[in-house]
Amino acid sequence: MRRGIDHLVLAVNSLDAAAERFEALGFTLTPRASHPWGTDNRLVQLQGNFLEIVEVARPDRIESSTSTRASFGEFNQKFLEHHEGMSMLVLETTDAARDREEFDGRGIGGYEPFHFERKAKLPDGNEVTVAFSLAYSSSPALPAALFFCCQQHAPEHFWKPTYQSHANAASIVAEVYIAVDDLDAAREYFAKLQEPDAVTDTGGGLVVETPRGNLRVYRRDDAGQAVPGTSALAAQSSRQFLGFGIRIDDLNAQAARLRDADIEFTESDGRLWISPAQAFGCAVCFQA
Repeated sequence: MRRGIDHLVLAVNSLDAAAERFEALGFTLTPRASHPWGTDNRLVQLQGNFLEIVEVARPDRIESSTSTRASFGEFNQKFLEHHEGMSMLVLETTDAARDREEFDGRGIGGYEPFHFERKAKLPDGNEVTVAFSLAYSSSPALPAALFFCCQQHAPEHFWKPTYQSHANAASIVAEVYIAVDDLDAAREYFAKLQEPDAVTDTGGGLVVETPRGNLRVYRRDDAGQAVPGTSALAAQSSRQFLGFGIRIDDLNAQAARLRDADIEFTESDGRLWISPAQAFGCAVCFQA
């Protein structure tokens, strides 16, 4: 089945510093929350998907992964040993157990089920419990990336209009930019992660269509030119995710906001591009 983009995991060394920068970009962030395995996060909730900014806050609680058990904390901890940036891509689901069975059957799974709960602070200050079930997937074609489906068990406590309202009028994660060494192997993987008819060859790369947002996949040698400001990033074999595109209403207003905040950007093809150096290792594109 096809699965839309649920959220992006952005790994940073300082959650406070990253939150300050994303607020300057015009985003509203949720309060800091903690995972039981040692990471903290703050979220940018959009209309149906979101950004998860993650910091390894308590390294002593990080659990090790095994060949059949993925460790969210350890993956991000190891990622941050080399760089900050987007570390994981998460897809939406209403049945993580079904997805796990499908991934196993297609040869892109092999991971144990994972379920967890955490506390979330509501806009009125009250705390509630939110719960999630995850189904992980990975591929040798994308060795520096981890994917999983995320089932929310208490969405009524998670999504809040107060957190979904942004000064930049951001509405959705519209695109994710990915660099790979072997385009044919990546095509095969994404056809299994989604469905074969979701993957289109553009000549210069792949477009993987999902019900909520698209993935744009490029050969590593071409990615730097396709995604402005990411040439140095694309050259690193330890990187798969180069950045993402956010849909907003008014590009002129956003350009003015960026100038007022002294945040450098470039304009290309009617889009505003924030370089990875300006956004904690991840290119950010604002598009109409």
